[in-house]
Amino acid sequence: MMDYLGSERFDNVLTDELLVVAYEYNQAEPRFFSKYFSHENPAKYDVIVGEATAASSAAPTYFDPKIGTNRYDQMEIQIDGGIICNNPAMYAYQMARGLRGETKIRVLSLGTGEKTFTPIKTVNDYSKFDQLSKIGETMMNMDSYTAHWYLKNEYTHVEKQSEDYLRCQTSSNIGMDKVDKKSIEGLIADGTKLYNENSEKLEKMIRTIIDERWGPDSKK
Repeated sequence: MMDYLGSERFDNVLTDELLVVAYEYNQAEPRFFSKYFSHENPAKYDVIVGEATAASSAAPTYFDPKIGTNRYDQMEIQIDGGIICNNPAMYAYQMARGLRGETKIRVLSLGTGEKTFTPIKTVNDYSKFDQLSKIGETMMNMDSYTAHWYLKNEYTHVEKQSEDYLRCQTSSNIGMDKVDKKSIEGLIADGTKLYNENSEKLEKMIRTIIDERWGPDSKK
């Protein structure tokens, strides 16, 4: 992570805000690494981006946790934020609305791929063994789908701007720890498929943003 992201802190990020999510085991707390919390509680959150992303990607059983000491001299064991919010779009929305006071919020939520969903047709299709074999997948999906459901309803019934929320996801069977050439090529193919499946909606949202910022006649 340090090779790609260097030693820049959240204050140096060019965007208005950046949210990187992890979970701290010892204090049983989320870690919402961001510009906002780096100011509100610098002892825990004023870290370099490379350290935050290392914690956020430390998926249990795949990678070791990110271990360090905060400025309160407390040891922190940080693990993958996907454990508590596999789809962090809902938290990003809440931060923008509740903490930063933003009134015009547009959400483009891009999934990183999920196993093909197979509905349960009969009780016999979901034994205790089936539950155990799918528990990780189920827990991750429950969080992701719940966040999507919340935001979809928020924008449809509260914001009344359903066109300002777009969730894109695609199916993928590539493991999180796969880094061989074939898997990397597969990830690129999954990304292309994600775009192709949602290209019309994506381009419409992008066009709206460009028109609002530079005018409807802009060629940017």
